[in-house]
Amino acid sequence: MSQIVILGPAGPTVRGAVSERSAPQLRSPSNNGQGDARKRIVPVVKPPAGPSAEAWEGGVYLSLAQWLETKRSGAGVLLQPMDDPVALTGALDGVGLVAVDFHRINDGRGYSLAYLLRDRIGYKGPLRAVGAITADQMHALARAGFDQFALRADQEAMAALAALKSFTFSYQAGLAAGSQTLRRAAAARAEALIAHLRASTPVVAAAS
Repeated sequence: MSQIVILGPAGPTVRGAVSERSAPQLRSPSNNGQGDARKRIVPVVKPPAGPSAEAWEGGVYLSLAQWLETKRSGAGVLLQPMDDPVALTGALDGVGLVAVDFHRINDGRGYSLAYLLRDRIGYKGPLRAVGAITADQMHALARAGFDQFALRADQEAMAALAALKSFTFSYQAGLAAGSQTLRRAAAARAEALIAHLRASTPVVAAAS
């Protein structure tokens, strides 16, 4: 289980543990390092082989279609980038968690899903970003409406928390925390937690 950063009323908390990481692989230079090795770059966009996560601490994730069919109380729903969140209008009673899958860092559809869930559908429950979630995405994800972040295995919670306070004022409209004052307060809480992690051995909750 990767580390999960949760933004709660009392401030950010961290669950899970840091995953073991393999040693980085050295890349060989193109053309054996001998001059320009230009080649035609053809973008290849492959559909994901499957969801980035199968389960959360509350059980196995349901797909959008499975949730609409069963509506099992307390279940977690994992939305894929191509899903239409409008289908969840009036159908979120009893859901335990809604998660949005980010298969690639450069896929921005998850931000749109989060905004629609919060702004159009009015979903107020926990909204988690899973998949390719890195520290430098934290601020933008929070502004889109996410309040939980399942970090990629190579990411550290301390860096993610620091990213939450990277901007103290935003000119664009957003959904995070509602007002500039509350956003500054959230950033201050994140900074306090970072100081605590640096001063002592971080205590993380055991994975369920």
